[in-house]
Amino acid sequence: MSPLLKFRWQDAIDILIVSYLTYRLYLWLRYTKAFQALLGLAFLAVLYLVSRRIDLVATTWLFEELWAVLIILLIILFQSDIHQALSRANPIQILLGAPPAPGAAELAAVARAIFDLAGRRIGALIVFERQNALEGHVLEGTPVEGRLTPELLGTIFYPNSPLHDGAVIVRGGRIRRAGCYLPLAPDADLPMNYGTRHRAALGIAKETDALAVVVSEERGTVALAYDGRIGEVPSAEVLNTRLQDLLTPAPLRHSPIPLLRRPFARLGPKLAVLCFVSLAWYFLVFGQRRIMTIQAPVEYRNLPKGYTMADNTAHVELQIEGTETRLRFLDTRQIKAELDLKDVSAGIHALPITAKYLNLPPGIEVLSITPPAVTVTLDEQVERKVKVRVPLVGRLLRGLKVDKLSPEPDSLKVSGWASEVRRLKDLSTENIDLNSIHLVGDVERILQVKGPPPSLKLAPGEPAAVLVRFSVIRR
Repeated sequence: MSPLLKFRWQDAIDILIVSYLTYRLYLWLRYTKAFQALLGLAFLAVLYLVSRRIDLVATTWLFEELWAVLIILLIILFQSDIHQALSRANPIQILLGAPPAPGAAELAAVARAIFDLAGRRIGALIVFERQNALEGHVLEGTPVEGRLTPELLGTIFYPNSPLHDGAVIVRGGRIRRAGCYLPLAPDADLPMNYGTRHRAALGIAKETDALAVVVSEERGTVALAYDGRIGEVPSAEVLNTRLQDLLTPAPLRHSPIPLLRRPFARLGPKLAVLCFVSLAWYFLVFGQRRIMTIQAPVEYRNLPKGYTMADNTAHVELQIEGTETRLRFLDTRQIKAELDLKDVSAGIHALPITAKYLNLPPGIEVLSITPPAVTVTLDEQVERKVKVRVPLVGRLLRGLKVDKLSPEPDSLKVSGWASEVRRLKDLSTENIDLNSIHLVGDVERILQVKGPPPSLKLAPGEPAAVLVRFSVIRR
C-alpha cells in the first residue's frame, strides 16, 4: 500500500506538534555558538536516515559506530554554550514565544524620544526583551510596570534621577524594571570611544536575543546592539525602522488581524523545520522494515461474576513488521493480548485474536497470530450435596447378611465448577471387607471419604471421614 494511503489525520497532528516544539527549540538555541554544530548534526542525521533507506551498508555502519562519540564530543566542546542556554531557559516562552511587541506608534515615539535624549547629551540604555527571558542576566533594578512612553523614559534617565545610571527593561510594550545592571562585554570587542553602557548593551546582546539601544552622553550618539554586534544609528527614522523590523515581523506589522497572520511570520525557518520533521517522520514510519517474532501473554478481563476459567490459553506467538528504528526501541515486555469476557457465557469458547486486541504502538503491523484463536472454558462455582456411598467387597459366611447400613453423615457438600458437580453422582468411602466379619451383631467403622475429582473439592467444614453403622444378621 502506498504511504500516502496509510497517512492518517493523527499523523498530521503528530507532525505539526513536533514541528512546533522543534521550531520553538530553534528560536531558543539560535543565538548560541553551538547552534551551527547542531545544524551539522541534523544534516548528518538526515544523511544517516537516507543511507539506511537506500541500504548503504558501510555508511550506515560508520554512522552507527560514531553517533555516541559525536554527541559526547559536541557536549564537551560546547558545554559553556549549553550551560548558558539552559540557564536562561523559560519553558513558557519556549512553548508560546515572546510577549507582544510594542505597537508601531509607540516605537516611533520612543525612537524620537531616544534621539531627543541624545540631542540633550543625556545617557540612556534601553533593553527590549524578545524570545529569551532576561531574569538570569539582569542584576538588581527597581520594578516600574509602566507603559513605554517618551515621558516615562525622560523621567527615568533625567540626570538627577536615582535610576539614571542603570538599564531599562522593556517587555511587551511595558517598562518592567529600571536601574538594572547588565553583563559587560570585554573591552577588546568594542572601539576605544565606547563606554560602559556600550559594553553592557553588547554583553546582553551576546548572551540573549534582546535588543539594546544606547545613548552616549559624551558624544550624543545612538547605537543599537543585537545578535552579538553593535552599530551606531544615524537618525530616529532609521532607529524606528530597525526596531519595527527586529521586534515585529513584517506580516504582523501590516496585518489588521495579526493573530491570524502570525503563523506566516518567519515563514522560511518554519517551512525548513516542517520539512525536516516530515522527513524524519517518514523515515521513522516508512523506513527500512523488518519482521520480528515475539511471545505475548494473553490477559482476560471482565470475567462475569461467579464464573471462573476452567481452562485458557496463556500465550500467543506474534509475527510483527515495522521499521528498524521502531522495532529497536520496542519494549516487547509491554505487549499483550487483552480479551474482554464480559459477554461470554458458561461453556467452552474459541475466541479469535486480532490486531485490535493487541496493545501495539503505532507503525507496527501484525502479520500473523498463532494460534489465531484461544480456547476459554468458563464455568460457575457452585456447592451441592452429594450422597455418600459405602462400597462392600467380599462375602459374609453362609446364612449371614448385612442389615441397616447407614453412613453418618449420609451426604457431603462438594464445591467446584457447575458442569463437574452435576456429573458427580456420589462420594465413595473406603471399602468394607465382608470377608473379615464372622459374627452376628452391630458393626461400627470410621471410613475415610475418597476425594472427589481434582477439579472438585469438599466444601469448607465438611468432614474427611464418616461413621458407618450396620448390623450382621442371620437370613
